[in-house]
Amino acid sequence: MDLFFFHHDEYERLYNCSFKTYDEWLKYGVQKFFQGQLYLIIGTTYIMLYIPILIVMTRPKLIQNSCWKIMFFLGIVDVCSTISNCIIPGYMGVRGVVGCNYIHFFYVNGCVAIACWFCQCCTCTVLAINRCVDFWKSRWMAWMFEGKTTFLWIAGCLAYCWVGFFYCAPPIFSSQGMAYFFDPYFLIPMEDVPIERSGYMSRFHSLNNIAIVFILPVFYTFLVLSVWWKGRAATSASLSKMQKQLFIQSFWICFLNFVAASVYVCMQFFPIPFFFITVGQMMWQGSNGGAVVIYLLMNNTIRSGVLEMICGPFGKYHTNGRTSSVVSGTVKPSGQRTGGTQSRGVAPASSGHLI
Repeated sequence: MDLFFFHHDEYERLYNCSFKTYDEWLKYGVQKFFQGQLYLIIGTTYIMLYIPILIVMTRPKLIQNSCWKIMFFLGIVDVCSTISNCIIPGYMGVRGVVGCNYIHFFYVNGCVAIACWFCQCCTCTVLAINRCVDFWKSRWMAWMFEGKTTFLWIAGCLAYCWVGFFYCAPPIFSSQGMAYFFDPYFLIPMEDVPIERSGYMSRFHSLNNIAIVFILPVFYTFLVLSVWWKGRAATSASLSKMQKQLFIQSFWICFLNFVAASVYVCMQFFPIPFFFITVGQMMWQGSNGGAVVIYLLMNNTIRSGVLEMICGPFGKYHTNGRTSSVVSGTVKPSGQRTGGTQSRGVAPASSGHLI
């Protein structure tokens, strides 16, 4: 957005669509009805499932915990990103447009998409730090994450997001690849648009992806070793059930983000087959919406809360042979004692949007 607002002459030079009319640009597009509708269905499903999950996360018993605060923020980022990487590409793919049909809109949307991706990567890293501290230095949690301190970490993620929004070159959608490309004239012959194409690559975006590809495995390798070390004794109380559940959920969501970043690193630096572009786009979509599946399959608290919200008094269901219901944001199996307090105010079946 820096070019758009403060260096508009350079913006007009790099994103010049005055060579042709709207209809002439449209001839370069390809109407992808099936793939566009698939994107729309995937995106709509992700968002419709994510909204009740986010509502459950705001319950006092959950949101007071720093991990849930960060996961809630990450969920909002996921929803915004899903609009940019599923809904908009799906609709535009059905219409068969290229970047120059709506260059100003696609430029702004590309900036938003990059900002969401940067914010997602940064927030996932913060969550990894949060989990590592909770595993080994739980007494540090009070001054590193508890209370309003969590919002300082979120503010840092927003600052990184803002930098990406303003200073990272945005990708532009094209129906020819049903994905985003830094080159706004992707697959348009040079003789038709005589503009040098080498200046569109974003180093900032590349560095972010490379950092994620290396940083996340380091944190989660450490967490895997932590689980192994603390769980060596079968009766060891040093590793709680909640921590194990958080680890499993966070690992799989982290894996989705890691795969998406890895695919884009490969796309930027190595020759790849054309279908790999669609793989990269769908991995990006999955890194946002895949958390929905993981929450509902692996987290009793979230699943119970969503069922209670949708089904009301019929929201009771059987889990592991015992009936569970949601009470004030926590899951209480029938016959289980409800007295006492939980450490750090986390529900027993805690979730982990831990990337």
